[in-house]
Amino acid sequence: MIIKMNKYSFLIFHKEHSDFLVRLRDLGVVHIRQNNDTKQVEEIKALLAEQKQIRATIDRMNTMWSSAGITADDLKPVSEYLHVSHDSFSTAQKYIETIATIDTEIETNQKKVNELNQLKGELKIWGDFDPQLLKRLADAGQEIRFWSVPLPQYKPEWEEQYGAIIISDARRIASFVTVTPTGMSPKISAEKVDLPMRSLSDIEREISEITEETARLRESLVYLSHDKSVMERHLSELEDVYNMSNALLQGEAMFDDALIVLEGYIPAEQSEDLEKALDTEGYAYTQLEIKETDDVPVKLKNNFFVKVFEPIVKLFSLPNYHEIDPTPFVAPFFMLFFAMCFGDAGYGLFLLILCSIFKVKAKDNLKPVLSLFQWLGGAAAVIGFFSGSFFGIELAKVEALAAVRQFFISSDNMMIIAIAVGLVQIIVAKFVGAYKVKVQKGTRHALSPFAWVIFIIVMLAIVLFGLPQVDLQLPTYVNYILYSIAGCCAVIMLFFNSPGKSIFFNIGSSLWTAYNTASGLLGDSLSYIRLFAIGLTGAILGNVFNTLAISMTDGIPMYVRWLPMLIILLIGHTINFGLAMIGSLVHPVRLIFVEYFNNSDFEGGGQAYAPLKKNSLTQDQ
Repeated sequence: MIIKMNKYSFLIFHKEHSDFLVRLRDLGVVHIRQNNDTKQVEEIKALLAEQKQIRATIDRMNTMWSSAGITADDLKPVSEYLHVSHDSFSTAQKYIETIATIDTEIETNQKKVNELNQLKGELKIWGDFDPQLLKRLADAGQEIRFWSVPLPQYKPEWEEQYGAIIISDARRIASFVTVTPTGMSPKISAEKVDLPMRSLSDIEREISEITEETARLRESLVYLSHDKSVMERHLSELEDVYNMSNALLQGEAMFDDALIVLEGYIPAEQSEDLEKALDTEGYAYTQLEIKETDDVPVKLKNNFFVKVFEPIVKLFSLPNYHEIDPTPFVAPFFMLFFAMCFGDAGYGLFLLILCSIFKVKAKDNLKPVLSLFQWLGGAAAVIGFFSGSFFGIELAKVEALAAVRQFFISSDNMMIIAIAVGLVQIIVAKFVGAYKVKVQKGTRHALSPFAWVIFIIVMLAIVLFGLPQVDLQLPTYVNYILYSIAGCCAVIMLFFNSPGKSIFFNIGSSLWTAYNTASGLLGDSLSYIRLFAIGLTGAILGNVFNTLAISMTDGIPMYVRWLPMLIILLIGHTINFGLAMIGSLVHPVRLIFVEYFNNSDFEGGGQAYAPLKKNSLTQDQ
C-alpha cells in the first residue's frame, strides 16, 4: 500500500536556513518539495559530474574484481604491485590518480607494442639477423641492400649484375637483397626498403617484456579493485553535499530575502515526532492540505510476500500518490504466470534450491532479488508437478505415481485454466480501476465502471453454466436473477457513463465504451493462451532432450554410455532452462504491463520518497 503523507510548510529566517536544513537532515524524514531545477546550476552540475565519474570508477572496479575470479586471500603483498601502495587507498583522489597512472602506462605500452608489431611485420619476411653484421660486412667492402618489387617486374639478370637473391615472394611481391661493392648503387627499377637497425629477436624480446609489464599493471588494477571503500565513502559524501546544496535552492525567498519558505512531505505516522522536534527548537511550520495536483512522493509498505514483487512494478513506474498500489494485485498473478510459463517442476525446484544457496552469502542488495526467485521457483515446482513434468519426464507415465495420476492436469485443461486465470485478472483489474475512480472522482463516476465489472461477471456465469460440458442446470429463478442484474448494469452503463453530461452524450459514449470493452476483453483474454503455450513448449523440449540422450547413445555399453548421456542432458536442459527463464519473465511482465495496467487504468509516474538525510556511509563520521 501507499503510505499516507502529510505536507508541511516551514518558515525560516534567512540566517537560520542552513542550520534548519541540517536539523531536517538529522531527523531524516522530510522529503523536500522540488520547486526549482537545480541541474543547470554550475555548482550542482560539477557535483553531478564528479558523482558520475566516481560511480563509473566503482562500476569498473566491481566488474574487474568479479571478472578476476579470485578472493582477497589470493592477493600478493602490496609491495609486489606496480604503482600501488597503502597510500593509494588513503583518499579518493589518490585512488583515482593511481588508476589514471596505471591506465596511462598500459595505453603507452599498447602503443609501443603496436609499433613493435609493425616493425616485426616488416622484418619477418627477411628473417632474424643482426644489423651489426651488415655494417661490418659493408666495412669489409660488400654492402647488402633490401628491395621489393611486384613479382612480374623482377628481372633475373639482376642476380648476375648485382648478386640479387629473392628472400620471399609472398603476395606476389618479390622481396630480395643485392650484394654489391660498398659505395656502388644498383640501378634497378625497384623500391628500396629501409629496415630498422634492430634484429627480429630483439624486437620480440622487447614485446615480451612490455607485455609482461602490462600484465603486471593489470594485476595492480585488480588489486585496487578489491577495496573500493574509499571511493564509496567519497561518493556518499558527494551525495550528502548534493542533497544539501539542492535543498538550499528549493526554498522561496520572501520579504527581501529575509524569510525562506520551504515545503516538504513526511509520512503521517512520523508527523508527531517531527512537530515535537520543531516545537522544541522554536521553528515555525504549518501543515498544508494535499491537493490533487501535488506531486506527492510515494513510499510503499507491504508484507514480506508482496514486498519482493515491488521491483516488478517499479520496472514500469511507481504508482502516483493519488492511486492504488498495484503490487498486492500484481504479486500473486505474476508468480502464477511465471510458474505456468516455466512448466516444469524440476526446473522450479532447481531454481528454488539454487537461490536458497546463493542467498546465504549474498550481499544485502541482492537478497530481495533472490527472495523473489525463491517464490517463483517454489510456485513453478508446484504448478510444474500438477502439469505433469519433471525435467522433461512425463509424470503421468511413471508407474510409481499411478496413485496420484488423476491430479495431473492435461494440456487441454491447462489451456482452459490459462484463459480462466486471465479473465480473473482482467476482472480484478477492472474492479481496481472502478475503485480508483470512486476514490478520485466520487461514487457517481464509479457507478458505470462497477456496473461493467458486475455485468462481465454475470455474463461469464451465464455463458459458463450454459455450456454442454458443465453438467449443472441452474434453477429458472436464478437465471432470471442473473439476467435482471445484467439488465440493471446495462441501464447504469448506458445512462451513467459520463455523469453531468447530456443523455445523448451518455448513450453515445457508453456504446463506444461497450465496443472497446468487448473487443478488448476478447483480445486480452486470448493473450493468456501464451501462458499455456510457453509452458507446454518447455515441457516438450525437455522431453526431446531426454529422448535424444537415450536414442543417440543406444548400443553403447552402459559403463561408457552414461557419460555422453550426461553431457547431452546437461547441455540440453541448460539450454531449455535458459529459454524457460527468458519466456517466464518476459511474457508475465508483458501481461502485467499491458493487460493488467491497461484494464486497471494505472497511471504511474510517481516519484520515490527520498527524505533529506545523511548517507549511511557518512552518518557515523
